Parts: sequence; C-alpha cells; structure tokens
Amino acid sequence: RLVLPSLNSDFIYILDVVTDPRKPEIVKTIDGDVLKSHNVTAPHTTHCLANGNIMISVMGDAEGYAKGDFILFDSDFNCIGTWTKGDKKALCGYDFWYQPYFDVMVSSEWGAPNKWRRGWKNVDLEDMSQYGCRLNFYKWSTQTLYQTIDLGSDGITPLEIRFLHNPKKAEGFVGCALNAKVFHFKKKSDSDEFEAKKVIDIPGKLVDTGSGVAEDMGGMISDIIISLDDRFLYVNCWRHGDVRQYDIT
Repeated sequence: RLVLPSLNSDFIYILDVVTDPRKPEIVKTIDGDVLKSHNVTAPHTTHCLANGNIMISVMGDAEGYAKGDFILFDSDFNCIGTWTKGDKKALCGYDFWYQPYFDVMVSSEWGAPNKWRRGWKNVDLEDMSQYGCRLNFYKWSTQTLYQTIDLGSDGITPLEIRFLHNPKKAEGFVGCALNAKVFHFKKKSDSDEFEAKKVIDIPGKLVDTGSGVAEDMGGMISDIIISLDDRFLYVNCWRHGDVRQYDIT
C-alpha cells in the first residue's frame, strides 16, 4: 500500500500498487473530518512502524492554527488517535525521524496551515508560535516530548530532518528552508539531551528581476537526503534550481 497525505484537503489516500503496478488504484479514502475529530489537520510525513501501525505527522489543529502532533492508523487504516502523550506538545509540526536504539524521535516545524495555505506574508514571523524554528525531541517508548531546541532566526522553517542511517549514531541534519541553512544535531555524551549547531550557510544568488535591479535570491532548501553509507549529505535548493553534495564523514 502507498499512503498519500494531502496537505490542503486533510484527506489521506491509500493506493494499491501491488495488484497491478502499472495501474495503481485508490482502495481507501480517509476523509479530512476523521483528522478533525481528533483536532488535527494538514497531514505530512508518513512512517510505517514496527508494530504495524502507520504514523503521520500533522501541522495544525481543526481550526488551522499551528499544532505539532502525529496521528496513528492501524494496518487496516482505521484511525487510532494521536500519538503524543502528556500535556507538553510541540508548537508546530512537519517532518519526523526516530532512532529506537536511543529511545528518541525528533520532529521539525513548518507553520500554521491557515498561514501557508493563504500564502507567505512577512508579518507571519511576528508570531513564532505559528511559524516554526524549533527541533522537538521525544522519548520513543513513552511518546512524550522532553526537549525543544530553538534554532533562532537562522533556523526558521526547519523542514526535512534526517538521522544518520547507522542505528547506533544519535546524530543527524535538518534543512531550514527560509534562510537556506543546515543544522547538525547530536546527542550529548553525558545525557539524553541533544544539541544543534549550524554547519552550512548557503549564500544567495544575484538575479536580474527585469527591472535592472539585482535581487539577492535565497536558496530555499526544500529537501535533504543522506547517502545510505552516511558519507554524503545532499541538499536541494529549490529557488536556485540545484542540488549540493557535502562530505559529512
């Protein structure tokens, strides 16, 4: 099965890609009202868990304001409910990755659906509870949020987040879209807490806007990938139209 969350409609589509690989078929549609009944919207990242459940990150509450959480479905795609336990919740949501060996999961942040659905406005950054700049760390076994790292202005909109593939390495990278920065995060040697440091700063490019005035255009990082051998980091700059390779050994 292929699980396709839809950011704008809040629907989730389940496709059969095995019976006839040349003709994928929608076998189930999960209505957005299912998510809203659990006070979540804007589903994004999907992971299939070891227990057979499907876990999907969400970015908003039922009204479209920022909310960082996750929604669970069983193997028949029946909704179980939200994943995070306890009163402490992330302000915003987006992507997530986990390392069970260290009993940790990390999530990133974009912003409130009612902000990005209507289009970017500079004033949106006046309320950083509705736009993301933080990494959120959870205890995987207890499903509780225990640490949040504020990345500051360089780290606004930390989107795609990746742990190294080596399951015994508690470190990874996150690409921050708005200002085209990459942060490295790693577990402290003497505790369960993590630390983060900016390691890549992609400069803007001067472009001709047609008015005779050159504009400094930022890279707008939209995705990052780590090679399977953990040797290279690939960073996609959406506005620059390029992919950069970095040696991370």
